[in-house]
Amino acid sequence: MTEYWRQVWQSSEVLGDYISANHYLFEGRIILELGAGCTGIPGLVAAKCGAKLVIFTDHPQSEEAFKILKQNCIRNDLDESSFLIKDLDWNGSNLNQVLDDVLVLHYILAADVFYDITVFGAFIDTVASLLQQYPKAACIFAYEERDSNWSIEDLLLLKELCCRRVRVIDTDLHTIHIGIIFTRTGKLVRLN
Repeated sequence: MTEYWRQVWQSSEVLGDYISANHYLFEGRIILELGAGCTGIPGLVAAKCGAKLVIFTDHPQSEEAFKILKQNCIRNDLDESSFLIKDLDWNGSNLNQVLDDVLVLHYILAADVFYDITVFGAFIDTVASLLQQYPKAACIFAYEERDSNWSIEDLLLLKELCCRRVRVIDTDLHTIHIGIIFTRTGKLVRLN
C-alpha cells in the first residue's frame, strides 16, 4: 500500500483553515474524519473548535500513522475522551464497527481523498453509507485539482447524493476545491 498517510497535504491545511473560520458549526458536534493520515489536521482543528467527539479513520494498514496521529492529538491537548482513532477500509465492511454507539453524526471531513481515480468509487460508497445511516450529516471535503477530467458527478448521481462547491482557493502551488456532499433529504449547511 502506498504510504499517502505520511504526507501533509495542502488541502488538509486549507480545510483546517476553513473549519477554523466556521468554528461555530463544529461546537458540540460529532465528527468523523476519513483518511486522516498521521496528521488529522481537519479533525484536530474541529476538536480545537469545540467538537464533542472526533473519530479519526484511515486504512487498517496504517498502524504507524495511527501512533503518530495519537501523539498529535495528545500534543495538541485534546482530552482523550474527545477523540477516537479507528481503522476503516473504504472497500471493507467494518463501517458499523467504527461507528458503534454513535447515535448522531454531524459532519464527515475528508481532505485530499481524491488523489487517485481508483479510490473515488469506494470513497463515495463509504460517504453514501454514512449519509444513509445519518441523513442529516454532511461531508465537507477539500481536494487538490489534479486532472480536470476527473469527476465524482456520476458516482454521486448513482447514490442519489448532492454536491455543492463551497470555495476554490488558488495557492502558490495548487488549486484547492472545498465542497459539501449531502443527501437530498438532508439539511444543506450554509458555509462561508
